Amino acid sequence: MLETKNCVDFSEHDLDLIESALHTQEKILAVQSRASGNNTAKVRLNELKSVLRRVRRKNAKATQTPCRSGGGLGGFARALFG
Repeated sequence: MLETKNCVDFSEHDLDLIESALHTQEKILAVQSRASGNNTAKVRLNELKSVLRRVRRKNAKATQTPCRSGGGLGGFARALFG
């Protein structure tokens, strides 16, 4: 069965907040999976780690800014004298 994906636009601040909350949940699930013999916490922990990796990638992409002119004096000279 194919999983449908929705695209939601989050700000950098939103992604930081989500990442922090997921990190806290990861710690809780890690303790639960070690404390009990229940496999449910381990399964949820693995799922959460996957989501957390995707959020980190999205957040890293959101913070990157493209360098348009090349920067420095060389970029400035190219912009002036093209």
